[in-house]
Amino acid sequence: LNGATYHVRVRAFNNAGGLACMPDSEGVYPDAMCYDGFASNPRLVRLDGDQSGTPGAPTNGAVVAGSQKLTVTWDAPSSDGGAAVHAYSVRHKLSSDADSAYETRTVWSRTTSVDIGSLTSGSTYTVQIQAHNANGASAWTDISGTHTPS
Repeated sequence: LNGATYHVRVRAFNNAGGLACMPDSEGVYPDAMCYDGFASNPRLVRLDGDQSGTPGAPTNGAVVAGSQKLTVTWDAPSSDGGAAVHAYSVRHKLSSDADSAYETRTVWSRTTSVDIGSLTSGSTYTVQIQAHNANGASAWTDISGTHTPS
């Protein structure tokens, strides 16, 4: 619209469809590395006329508690929205904290598991996951219950 302000964020894609980011030693990207330091997850937009949608939410999420860590697993969504899923985000917080306290990690591959380490033994955590394709992200999916590392 004339006179309206639009905020646009452009992302680079390689021939495989993924974002051009460098993984850490575990193949995992903290949000700040791939989201330019913003805490929210920006919508990924393709400027080539692709009319595909965002993916469905991941399914069958599960958490196994370990020593100061949680291992989170999930299945790919039943619908990729017409564009391949290229990443998943997993976020966690102490169950007693506000939603603004979530810490997010993004796995930039088709891997469907991640370890969340350096957690406080005996504390309870809430965990959520979401899928990403070239057109954006699914809704966050709660992994039911609270999870307590030993």
